[in-house]
Amino acid sequence: MKKRSLTIILLVLTIAFARAQSEKKFAFGVSGDFALPYNNDYGYVDGIGLTAKIEYALSPKLRLAFMPAYFTAPSNNRSDYTYANQAETVIKPGGPNVIYKYIPLKMGLRYYYAQNIYVEAGAGKIFGANSIAQDGFFSSVGVGGITVIDDNNFFDFGFNLARGYRNNDFYVGSASQYGLTAGYIHFF
Repeated sequence: MKKRSLTIILLVLTIAFARAQSEKKFAFGVSGDFALPYNNDYGYVDGIGLTAKIEYALSPKLRLAFMPAYFTAPSNNRSDYTYANQAETVIKPGGPNVIYKYIPLKMGLRYYYAQNIYVEAGAGKIFGANSIAQDGFFSSVGVGGITVIDDNNFFDFGFNLARGYRNNDFYVGSASQYGLTAGYIHFF
């Protein structure tokens, strides 16, 4: 299954790169990401990451985006957790020196509903990059904008909601987070 997913992603990118060279509808960017979990019982506190963005214009307002990233988040420093309705304490593997590491690979769409304002949504596979981070499904939605540096270069900033981070400390479900991003994007 992993080989099939990787093959499909590479095929889409190859077609996009080939068409982008002739139509000049290609963009590449990089952004720094800061994340705040909004269900903090799930094992980590604020996280940081780095995302690359590869975009291809499907129309003047709609762009296909591939966004590989690297994300890290330290444990929330709780090595035990007491359930509210129980007297027992459950020992969790997390602790003050644990850092969760993830590699999300996401495909999505970015729609510019105004000249420099966009909404975006994406989904994909998230890989745990160390033994305590788990693989899983990842999705996000967000809003953002670009400001002009010059004709082809822009400052890109945004806000998103993401879900899908899992680790061995979780008892139920996946972690959700608010994300702030700021970066650079170049249009070809």
